[in-house]
Amino acid sequence: ETHTMSQANSKKVLLMGQSGAGKTSMRSIIFADHVPSDARQMMPTVEVEHSQVNFLGDMYLNLWDCGGQNLFMNNYFSAQRQNIFGNVAVLIYVIEVKGENPKQEFEWFSNCIKALQEYSPDAKVFCLIHKMDLISAFERTATFEEKKHELRRLAFGTNITCFATSIWDETLYGAWSQICVVLMPGLNTIQQSLSSFMHAVGASEVVLFEKKTFLTVAKEGSDDQHTDPQRFEKVSTIMKHFKLSSAKLHADFSEMEVRNKHFCAFLRAFTTNTLVLVILDEPKPSGFMRMNLDRACDHFKELEEEAVVASTA
Repeated sequence: ETHTMSQANSKKVLLMGQSGAGKTSMRSIIFADHVPSDARQMMPTVEVEHSQVNFLGDMYLNLWDCGGQNLFMNNYFSAQRQNIFGNVAVLIYVIEVKGENPKQEFEWFSNCIKALQEYSPDAKVFCLIHKMDLISAFERTATFEEKKHELRRLAFGTNITCFATSIWDETLYGAWSQICVVLMPGLNTIQQSLSSFMHAVGASEVVLFEKKTFLTVAKEGSDDQHTDPQRFEKVSTIMKHFKLSSAKLHADFSEMEVRNKHFCAFLRAFTTNTLVLVILDEPKPSGFMRMNLDRACDHFKELEEEAVVASTA
C-alpha cells in the first residue's frame, strides 16, 4: 500500500540477499497479509521493488526489496552504490540456510557492510538465517551459530543481530518484531507505562501488538516462570491467520477471552493501531478488565503518538 508521506516520518529499510533466499515472501507475509503457502507462487524480484508500509499509524517503513540475481547485486555495489546504500536506517540481510553458494552470499554481505559504513554508518544491521525448516531440528543451533560467527567476522566491527527464521513458524514474527522495535526507540515510554498498568490491574503479563501486522510492539512481565520464550510470537502467528480468516467473512476482530480456574487472558482491540493481551494468574471478572482497558486507552494513544514523533525526530 503506497502512501504520501513526509521524509521525516519514513525509515529506509534495505532487504537484501541472494535470489530465492525468501526476502519477498517474508515481506509479503508480515506486511501484505499473505500466507506462507503463497510463497510458492511468488516470482523473483527484478531490480529493486519499493513499498511503503505504515506501522503504528504514522510511522512509515520505506522498504527496498532488492533482487538478488548476480547482475543486480553487482550493480548495487557499483553504479547504484550511493542510491542504494545512502540514508539507510536498517539493513536486513537474508541468507538461505541451505543456499547453493554460501561463499557468494558472504562476499555480498561483506560488500553491503563496506557500502553502509561509507554511506550510512549509523544503520542497524540484522541478518536472518532463513528457511531453517529445511534442516533437521538437531542441526539448527550449531548451523545457526556457525553462520552467525562467520557473518560477525565479516562485519568489520559493525554490530549485527542475527536471527534464525522460517515462514512456517513464529520465528519470523519474533525477528521482525525486534527489528521494528529498534526502528522506534520512542517505544520506551510505552514500555514503562505498560509495566505500571500491569501492576495496577494485578496482571502477570501484558503485551501490545501492532494491529495490522500483529508484530509485538511492547511486552511486560517475567519470562522466568515460562518454558516457551516465543509464546507471544506464536500468538502473533495464530491471530494473523485468524484475522485473514475473519476478513474473508468481512468481519473485524474485536475481542477474545480465554479463562479457566488457573488463569484468564483478554485479547482485544486497544488504541487505533494496537491490540492488547492481558494475562492474569488470578481470574477476575470481564467487566473489571474492560473498564480498566477503556480507562487506559486514551493514555496509551497519546504515548503511541509521542513514540512515533520521538522515533522520527
